[in-house]
Parts: sequence; C-alpha cells; structure tokens
Amino acid sequence: MSAMAHCVRSMGTIGNSGALSRLFQVLLTAIVVTTPFIAAAQGELRVVGDTDPVQVYVSVTANDGSPIGGLSAGAFQLGEDGASQAITTTISTTNLPVTTVFVMDYSISLRTSSAIAPMEQAVKGFIDLMGAGDEAAVIKFNGDIGVVVSQDLTADKTLLKTAVDTDPGGQYYTNLYDAINKANDIVNLSTNTTGTRSIVVLTDGDDNYSTISLDALSTNLDTGNAAVFTVGFGDPVNTSRLQGLADGTGGTFTSTNNDTNQFAAVYTQISDRLNNEYLLTYPSATSDCNVHRLQVQVATSEGTKTYDANFRRCFSTDPLPVVATGSSGGGIGLWEVAAFLLLGLLSGFAPRARRPGMTPA
Repeated sequence: MSAMAHCVRSMGTIGNSGALSRLFQVLLTAIVVTTPFIAAAQGELRVVGDTDPVQVYVSVTANDGSPIGGLSAGAFQLGEDGASQAITTTISTTNLPVTTVFVMDYSISLRTSSAIAPMEQAVKGFIDLMGAGDEAAVIKFNGDIGVVVSQDLTADKTLLKTAVDTDPGGQYYTNLYDAINKANDIVNLSTNTTGTRSIVVLTDGDDNYSTISLDALSTNLDTGNAAVFTVGFGDPVNTSRLQGLADGTGGTFTSTNNDTNQFAAVYTQISDRLNNEYLLTYPSATSDCNVHRLQVQVATSEGTKTYDANFRRCFSTDPLPVVATGSSGGGIGLWEVAAFLLLGLLSGFAPRARRPGMTPA
C-alpha cells in the first residue's frame, strides 16, 4: 500500500474516541514511510557550488537501484531557483579514473567499539572494486601516533591492502582535522586531472587534538579539488560537522546508525557512485553565500526522474538544509502528508463534550 493510500485509509478510521492518539500514529507512520524516499531524492545530487562553472554530479538510478548509463546530453535539464539553466558540459564518469584517499580513525572510540576490523574490511572491499587507472592512498590517525601515511597514492592493490591491515598503534585523542588536511595534500598531488578525486573518512566526527583549526582546514579544502565522503560511526556522532564537511566539498554524509555491519555496504555504495555519475556544468547567475535550490530532470526509459538539492555559491562547512521534497518517480512529500492529515482531522475529528467537572488538560 502506498504512503498516500495508507494516510487516507487511516483517516477513515478516525472517530471521536481515541482520535488524537490515532492521529499521532498516522503521522508517525507517514513520516517513516516517506522519509527514506526524501533522503534518497536529495542524495542523488552532489553539487560543488563555489566553482565557475558550477559542477553537478548526478547519480541516475533505475527503479531497482541499478545505475542508468549511456544517457546523452539531451536527457538532462537543469534549473536553479526555479529558472532553467544552460548546461555547458555533460560527462559520464564511468570510464574516468578515480583517486581516493582513505582516512581511517584509530582513536579509542572506534577501538572500544570493535569497529576497526569491519572498517578495514570495508576499505579493502573498496580497493577490490578499483578499476584500471584508479589509485588510492591510506592514512591512519589518533593523538598518540599523529597522522600516519600508511601508503602513498598507488594503483597497486596489494600494497594498499597491506597498509590497511597494518595497525598503527596508539588510541588516545582524535586529530581528525589534521588527518583530513593531510589527505587533501595527498589527493592534490595526483596527476589525475580528468577524473574524480575523493577523500573517504569513517569517524565519529569529534576532534580534540588537531593542530589545524576547522577554519584553516576549510580554507585548504576550498582551494583543493576533492570531495569529502564522511561515514559516521559512534555514540554520539557529530552529524552536523560531518554533514558540513561533505556538503562543502560536494561529497556525501552517510550514517551507519552505530552499526559496524553497515560499513561494507556504505563503502561499496560510495565506490559505485564515483564510477557511475554524470558530471554537469553550468554558469550560475548567483554569486552569494545564500542557500539556493538546484533541480535536475533526467529523461530515461522509465520516465522522467527528478532530483533536488540545496547548495551555496561559497565554500562553507555549515550543513545545508535538507531538501524536503523531491522525486525519482513516485512517493509523496511531508507537506502532502500533512495536508491529508489536516483534511482528515477537519472532516473526521470532532472534539468530545467535556463531562461536568472536567477541566482542560
């Protein structure tokens, strides 16, 4: 049953007795049903907004989740703040090289959570998926060891896996910013000028030992050319910080819900994405640091798919507001759910008369 049908059917059952309780149940169900769809719609776009022209990476997927390749430039239409924009470049990343620097957190929070082995296994799974022309490096960090480059950029999978399997020692304190800054230095030494450059970091997002400030790191990331993909694990996770680092660089943030069993799937998803995107560029008429709305429509054999994202024309590590609507071929937004709930409330919920002596709660 669709989310909309569920709302309508549930509204038909609301009577005078227990109506408020049932209303809350319907609202909760509707939000749970629709939220994954909304998150997925926004996640299909990665936007690097502080460049000229603006760079938009689009992950076009079929209804079964598989990537759709072979699309021509004419399949894409792009709008900024509701106004149509001329796309100047359309490139498929499928056959382009990918440069990746893995940033691996060996601080006590991950060690005591039995997260090290699953993290290492997930990174090695990503390495297995590397194609011809791809390269990677491995960085490990904690306060005791500082930032250790376990393996410089190489296409040799054996060397990379050996580096991943080597425990650097130490555990106390977290120097996350220093590690990402070093990864940015390494990725910018790459001779890969035609493909994608990325930094993939799994951490809880805390930093209590770096020598570089977040502002200084932001400046360095701004002048670099790498998307930061952050994977959140821990209790708690500094979601705002990890989301901001990803949003500011055109990467993505993924929460593992403190579940090490999700590591492998998350890393595979990032790898699949980097190898199956379309890069669109367009000249933007805006130049401010306000939040702007981007929409990409894609004509496919399954119909037109629409993807939405927010972005800024300046570099910022402040997280962007989540897109509240969007579609990839079905589903409804929260505003539509709210409208149906309100309609049902007005038509089917009549307040009961108070018994004598009753006072309002």
